[in-house]
Amino acid sequence: MQRRAWWVAGIALSLLAAGPAQADLDVQDVTFKAGKIKIERQKRVFKPGELIWITFTISGFGHDEVIWLEQNLDVLAPDGSIAYQLQSPRRFKTSWDEELTEAFIENNVQLSRNSPRGEYTAVIKVEDKTTDEKAEFRETFFLGKGARGGGGAGAFNAPAVGAAAGGELTIRDPQLNTGPRGGPRGDNVYKPGQVVHLAFEVGGAAVRKDRMLWIQQDLAVQGPDGAEVFRRNNISGVKQRVKVEVDWITLNNQVKVRRDWPGGNYRLTIFLRDRVAGTTATASTDIYVRK
Repeated sequence: MQRRAWWVAGIALSLLAAGPAQADLDVQDVTFKAGKIKIERQKRVFKPGELIWITFTISGFGHDEVIWLEQNLDVLAPDGSIAYQLQSPRRFKTSWDEELTEAFIENNVQLSRNSPRGEYTAVIKVEDKTTDEKAEFRETFFLGKGARGGGGAGAFNAPAVGAAAGGELTIRDPQLNTGPRGGPRGDNVYKPGQVVHLAFEVGGAAVRKDRMLWIQQDLAVQGPDGAEVFRRNNISGVKQRVKVEVDWITLNNQVKVRRDWPGGNYRLTIFLRDRVAGTTATASTDIYVRK
């Protein structure tokens, strides 16, 4: 499968080649994450002023020598008024040179710290300029200030973080990206001197009574003959206090392909340690080094 990726104005656009162009423009797989490390919030509860990431996929777009999409995002407050709105549509236009079927979009929103608590609605609008098709999708999320008593109209009680809350430490969706903030890379082939950017999501992390989350990460690389050619312990991770329930966390790391590495297949292995719960997890992905 061939994949192409662009990063435009804070939005990652990744197009996947998987067959003929489809009909019926559609928006799917809407996900809400928070903060610089993009912790997924399955219950979609955020603090006022917190950085919110809204991701989704678009499918069913057409082409007429070009792929041309426009996207708008509005956020409606609990009373129905507009709490956030893009100043102008985000435009994605590129020459068509193969069959492309899916786009991955990532937006970020930061509402005022004075925003009222309650249920908000993200309104995603997408237009395919080559076919004049339009799609709209609505998803709700919540602004709150943690588990609190009382509350009158519009109050929302966010879930509290329990003592050592968490489950089995899990790694999902290891992905090779074009850069620290880039979208998915088109292939897994690298030349000596290039940097491998690896991103993945972590679930099941535990949280202490003082709300501390602490995950350490090691990275090892095995060469074509199975021998280890690179290892770095505590290469990256996360240690911070969180104020809401934690679902999935996005982590990133990178390694430079050395010029003395021979060509062939290499395996990158991630080792995670949850310092709160004492659990571990591993996952691997492969790259090919071409001399």
